[in-house]
Amino acid sequence: MAEIILFSDVNGALGVSRYAGPYRLATELRMNGFEVQVIEFFASIGVATIKKIIQVHVDKNTLFVGFSATLWTKYLTDQEMEDTYTSNKKSIRSIIVDSMVSLFPYNDDEMKEIINEIHRNNSKTKIVVGGYKAANSYNTSNINFWILGQGEVATVKLARHLKFDEDLKCISTDWGNILTDKMYPYDSFSTSTIKWHSSDFLFKGENVPIETARGCIFKCSFCAFNLNGKKFGDYTKCKDTLQKELIHNYETYGISEYMISDDTLNDSMKKVEFLYNVITSLPFKINFSAYGRLDVLGANPDMAPMLKEMGLRSVEFGVETMNKKTGKFIGKLGDRDKIIKYLEDLKTQWKDDVYMAAGFIIGLPHEDENSIRETMNWLYQKDNPLSGIQMNRYWYHIPPTLNGTHMEASKLKDAGFQLTPSGWVYENISKIFSDPSAYGYDSTSMPTSQSWKNTYLTTEIAENLEQEFYQDSRARQKNSMSIFQYYNRMRNIGYDHRQIKNLYTDDLVFVKSAIIKKNRIKNNYLGNIL
Repeated sequence: MAEIILFSDVNGALGVSRYAGPYRLATELRMNGFEVQVIEFFASIGVATIKKIIQVHVDKNTLFVGFSATLWTKYLTDQEMEDTYTSNKKSIRSIIVDSMVSLFPYNDDEMKEIINEIHRNNSKTKIVVGGYKAANSYNTSNINFWILGQGEVATVKLARHLKFDEDLKCISTDWGNILTDKMYPYDSFSTSTIKWHSSDFLFKGENVPIETARGCIFKCSFCAFNLNGKKFGDYTKCKDTLQKELIHNYETYGISEYMISDDTLNDSMKKVEFLYNVITSLPFKINFSAYGRLDVLGANPDMAPMLKEMGLRSVEFGVETMNKKTGKFIGKLGDRDKIIKYLEDLKTQWKDDVYMAAGFIIGLPHEDENSIRETMNWLYQKDNPLSGIQMNRYWYHIPPTLNGTHMEASKLKDAGFQLTPSGWVYENISKIFSDPSAYGYDSTSMPTSQSWKNTYLTTEIAENLEQEFYQDSRARQKNSMSIFQYYNRMRNIGYDHRQIKNLYTDDLVFVKSAIIKKNRIKNNYLGNIL
């Protein structure tokens, strides 16, 4: 049925949304003449249904089946999902973390069953893994190719290799062949789009992801995302491309609501002015949610009304700390008085037309328990301007090492790998992970464990503070679905903007209803895909 099949899902959280990655790759592959089928709900439907899908879509022409391993979590039944949200007083992020998987949402035996079904339909079909988790599990068997980093060029090169036997650069390992975006760099983002296809089976009024930029011009010390510290203007979509994409989506599918995929939508006034000119020139209005930077908004008073006029409906700020010294060490504002003033001013301007959420981290450099508690007490106040709150203990990413390769060091470096004390890694490494002692952390445990100790706190103390915060009946915003990552998921299961403000994960009636609404959409989709 298709030359290339890409499995994807964004499960774990209530509601429904799609991940942009596989649709970006599908667009690129179709532009190069390949037949592609993206299949949603991979982590939400179970092995038996996946096997039925494989029987329909994998045939003699299928070159490879790809797994978009970025945002899915482990497979949960409806009852398990309900119990997860109603039996534990935890942060939404902790709920997701508890169900995180290193690579696949199913166990090894179940994945073997899925892969065997693929090969029963076509023994020559290759198994390919890409996405963020691809660099986390090199030691997984039965994988033919791994694609690390931006995959547009590498994926097309692989497809041409399998169909036309064209040459392919890759790293040969005991666990499969690796392609990276340093081997196959992608430099056309500014003119790239996601071109939705009839086989995607978008439903009426669906909120979809759209990329306006990739990467972040900031380089916070705790963060290790790829493309951090990029130059201003790099990996930003050009005006004509973005405008045409928005118009095409509206005229073809009636799409006018988005989750904007951009690490920092408002990283500068210049960028907001650029987006404002594009969006307000459209012959229709759009609404969107996004991730923003509070200090940039505070320093540019004209920015807030522009964002609202553009269609901003939900935004989350990575405040992280309200401790000034900590802020300086991690690259954030940190000034408690300014943070409160900026948020209160925004609330006065935006009211409930734009929902504001903020994230905080327990365990950052040079912040003690008293400082954390001062922040918690402010969050408990009834007149707090935030509609959503996330407060979690500090997690740092332990980059996996590449073993089982016999390549020369120079070739690994050329492919984008860097040598660390633990071995060769492909991902970015945060400043804190690179030099823990410089930020007040005990360096003896950090390279191999998620347990840490810094000048004032330990992992155990941080976890206890997080638990205390989420078990307290105050600050109900910590359970809110108005946070930007979930806002569009709620819109997709039928809740309007005003209703979303009153949706909380501690409400069993809502949780049950959200699961039922997702299942209706999922079952309609499966009716089309099967």
